[in-house]
Amino acid sequence: MILTVLLIIDVFTGVLKAIRIKEEVTSKKGILWPLSKLSILAIPFIVALMAKGSGWDGDILVSAFFGVASVYTGYSSIANIYMIYTGEKVTEVDATSAIIKYMLGVVEKKLKSIYPDR
Repeated sequence: MILTVLLIIDVFTGVLKAIRIKEEVTSKKGILWPLSKLSILAIPFIVALMAKGSGWDGDILVSAFFGVASVYTGYSSIANIYMIYTGEKVTEVDATSAIIKYMLGVVEKKLKSIYPDR
């Protein structure tokens, strides 16, 4: 729930930031950007279902994902608000890609431990 609220705030502040710094917002970007942000919510559910279906404990991984994603999303929202307020661009951190890549690595490692011959 917390991550959902943070993602909604991030999308809202991101749109306002784009308007403030006169960033071009196309209809394609206007649709894909919020959807890509919200698709982040699918990752922990996918991992939890994979863990449940295969009998391994994915609780720590899912909790870690929610924690890191919440901090990153909060940072992004605060950076957006700063840009709305000042009009100055802030260097953005792409933690989402790093989180997704890390999750892929953990799942791949788990797959290799379950199916070592594949």
